[in-house]
Amino acid sequence: MPKIEFSDQISKLKCNENNSGFKYRFKFENAGKRDIIDVQILIRLRIEGLRKENPRNWEVVYTPTSTLHYENIAIIRPVSSARLRPILEIKT
Repeated sequence: MPKIEFSDQISKLKCNENNSGFKYRFKFENAGKRDIIDVQILIRLRIEGLRKENPRNWEVVYTPTSTLHYENIAIIRPVSSARLRPILEIKT
């Protein structure tokens, strides 16, 4: 069974790449012992109060990861002693 661990924090960086002026990055790693093949990372945000008519409702928004320019990651190798990890960006 694959074992993927995500960082506890998401970093917010200034950028000129989109209208919001920010992009968000997070790290993850293959914490298992074998390669993980053909992984798809989906970002699902749950946000409260997006609609003025129902401010207490939660909305679900799916956001693409735009660093990789494709949906599937072909292979994620186990973390090396150098602790190298893939980094994905969420561009709003």
